[in-house]
Amino acid sequence: MPETPHEPEHGGGELDLIIRGRRVVTPEGERAAAIQIRGGVIAAITEFDDAGAAWAVYEAGNSVVMPGLVDTHVHVNEPGRTDWKDSRPRRAPPLREA
Repeated sequence: MPETPHEPEHGGGELDLIIRGRRVVTPEGERAAAIQIRGGVIAAITEFDDAGAAWAVYEAGNSVVMPGLVDTHVHVNEPGRTDWKDSRPRRAPPLREA
């Protein structure tokens, strides 16, 4: 397997979160991996069983995990076209007074 630029960082304290998945997409392709997160930032992407210690571990199973991807796909429809099916604006109902 080719080396990844996301090798584990040594030191820096305990990890906040580890996300382990069987379908992690990296620049090298899809593989089983563990994504190590420290301080809200991806610290390393390691082999699946090389997870290390963290406060929390999330098992993603066979879900596709794409570390670093920001999904900008949105449906902005307000104000927008009103001729589309079910294009009514969505608003929460008012709170009732106690």
